[in-house]
Amino acid sequence: MYKEIPNFSARIINTIEDYKQFYHTRSYIVQKSDAYGYLENNREKVIELMNLCGYRKLEKFCSHRNMWNSLDRWIPRVYLETIGVDLEVLKFAVEVDRQEYESVLQLPRSPKAGTIRYMAGVYGSYKFPDNISETDAIIMLQAYSRENHFQCCINYRDVITIWIDPNGKISYTYYQPKIEIKKREVLISTSNQMVGRSFLK
Repeated sequence: MYKEIPNFSARIINTIEDYKQFYHTRSYIVQKSDAYGYLENNREKVIELMNLCGYRKLEKFCSHRNMWNSLDRWIPRVYLETIGVDLEVLKFAVEVDRQEYESVLQLPRSPKAGTIRYMAGVYGSYKFPDNISETDAIIMLQAYSRENHFQCCINYRDVITIWIDPNGKISYTYYQPKIEIKKREVLISTSNQMVGRSFLK
């Protein structure tokens, strides 16, 4: 009897909402991180890992470790190698994620709302009718953008952003999962989680 490897098994994705960027890559890193241990079950090892990664404050290290495991920040290679991540397996996981992303791009899309950029850092929503096609949603948002002179977009988290300029021009930003392995760190491709959101410093 064969044992399934869930980290690299196909997931059932019927709608764009089912998609999670870097699902397989993240699962692989978290599996290795869990096996290595955390403060509550292996304090000495974690402090040793913190020192190897060049940190002096445990709180900051643990915060960054959570971000590394979530792929929300570039990751030191020494961290990955110490917890047992094989870089060739990591590349394979990213390739599985890339193939999954390509299949998600082929799914039909029906946006619920668009985003209106009133000015830098100030955004609003443009609600579409239920079950509207993406093509019809773009036409509606183009008309609104042209009439009101605001840049707008339709944003599918971690997949694609469709930008609409007041002059009617449409452009696309794709968020294909990618990593870049450097000498000291592994860089993660960006997502579109921050599109249309305002923040205070």
